[in-house]
Amino acid sequence: MKQSMRWTSIIAVNFIIFISVIIIAEFVLRFEYPVQEKVFHYDENYIIWSNTLASWRFKSGSKSEMSNGYFREKIIIDSEGFRSDEGSEGQKSDSRLVNKNPYAIVIGDSQSFGHGIASSETYSSIINKLIEDEFGGSIFLRNFSMPGTGPFEYNAALDYLIVRYSPRLIIIGLTDNDLCEAAAEKYHLSQKKKEMILKNRWSSYTSFFSNPGKYIYYRTAIGLLLQSALSRLRSFFVSKATPVLDPFFEKCNESILAFVQRFSKKLTERNIKAIFVSIPNGSRVIAAAIDSELHRQLALRQIISNLEDASATENYIFVDPMSNLVDHFITHEYLRESIMLPIDSHNNGLSNKVIAQTIIASGAIQ
Repeated sequence: MKQSMRWTSIIAVNFIIFISVIIIAEFVLRFEYPVQEKVFHYDENYIIWSNTLASWRFKSGSKSEMSNGYFREKIIIDSEGFRSDEGSEGQKSDSRLVNKNPYAIVIGDSQSFGHGIASSETYSSIINKLIEDEFGGSIFLRNFSMPGTGPFEYNAALDYLIVRYSPRLIIIGLTDNDLCEAAAEKYHLSQKKKEMILKNRWSSYTSFFSNPGKYIYYRTAIGLLLQSALSRLRSFFVSKATPVLDPFFEKCNESILAFVQRFSKKLTERNIKAIFVSIPNGSRVIAAAIDSELHRQLALRQIISNLEDASATENYIFVDPMSNLVDHFITHEYLRESIMLPIDSHNNGLSNKVIAQTIIASGAIQ
């Protein structure tokens, strides 16, 4: 009996010590990984379904926030549905755009939209600033991107934008996801299923009791540290592979090329310049820099190379900032935070500046 009580006491004491260490670690880690009171990617109260654009859009004229527990940034959407610099820290509203059609419009997903960063850090805003500050001109480039969208939604957005604004050029930010989504079945889902996707995508993790695992992962400093560690492992623990396109990536190659050709033809018929920009995620940049690309990354590189080759005979311009991003990463001593957000692989303001400079240097914007 005494032996049993002794072991019970030992277990109880060790459990209390363990819990105490966890609490102390959580407290200390919050100085490095601050936890937001409300954690979400985007606030679903400010997102509506658009039949015209066949996608979810932020409400025009809305002001909301985005967060993943590590960052918190404002989202200002103007009255016409563009992400605006107005309200961003240190950024003034650009009165030149009032009642004026934009010279150029950017279409893309969360990378072009600026997930986790201020509007002023997106490559579209940086292009505006670089041209104004360094070249003495402005092009009125505006950002119509939307997180979670892809080629199907880009096409619907294009039909709307060319009629509504008659821009002189359209910049399409093609992310790694887009390269294999041009023929994806998800674009044929019913609106009801899309609503389910939206709910899962934008929902908050607000209660420990409703989902303890996700609460700890997203709502605690220990969870944020784990996210950061896993992201680093995914970035660096990669293996070499043979750059051969398997049937899956061959299908990706055919579908994205067909999409680009249809898209550019539609613009050419209206005398609008088409600029496709490859937007690699940070993980692929890191893999290329350390010469350890996975099979999938090598296949994506081949698809991008094919798109660039096709631009010579098709009526579009293709810009690939990959080599410049790799050089930037190496120059910054392989520092992960020099190209991507602390927790996920979305680009930050530093990498977006490289992308903006590459677009300008290509001569595509004139």
